[in-house]
Amino acid sequence: SQAPWISYGSDTMLFHPEQSCKKRFRAEQGISDDALIVVYAGKLIESKGGKLLAETFAKKFPVDREIVLVAVGNTSGDYGKEVEDIFQKSENRIIRFPTQKYQDLAYYFQIADLAVFPKQCSLSFYDTQACGLPVLSEDNNINVDRCSHQNGWTFQSGDMEDFREKITEIAKMDEAEYRKISENACRFIADNYNYEDKAREYEAVIKAAYDDYYGDKK
Repeated sequence: SQAPWISYGSDTMLFHPEQSCKKRFRAEQGISDDALIVVYAGKLIESKGGKLLAETFAKKFPVDREIVLVAVGNTSGDYGKEVEDIFQKSENRIIRFPTQKYQDLAYYFQIADLAVFPKQCSLSFYDTQACGLPVLSEDNNINVDRCSHQNGWTFQSGDMEDFREKITEIAKMDEAEYRKISENACRFIADNYNYEDKAREYEAVIKAAYDDYYGDKK
């Protein structure tokens, strides 16, 4: 309660758009340039909506465009087995990767077109946005606020059909409109949540504390 509040942010030297990664990944995986690549990075557990994510991608989306899910994260126990089983039977293409080190996550955001968070909030929001990824997340208060800058969307919490409908709408979106939202995501982080700016805030707080303490002793 005695400390000033400084928000989280993203290291934009690490997390930033990189078109070459996107092109290379598509070529390596045999994915068309027109496909929509959706990424989820995190634990595939109940509290994070692991099954909700898997079930949302179980059936083919009603759109001509190919939709590919890149799911980055580990599963465990019976719940995890159910998630993996649904993934394996999906009518959409699912590409699985295990949990990654933080510094390696940028690549998985740079190859995608959309980031999804089925449940709760995630600090990865800032890193995905820094990579130019629009975000689709459940409509809790924090996510609604985060996505209120024409940088993403929300779906009704726990509603798989609404989740699917939003992904379908995004897949049908005009390219120019999508590009604008992607640019808004980058700008939102650059203007408000860049680590370099946050470091200056910390320095100002430390300097003020130092001056306050030692000023009385001079």
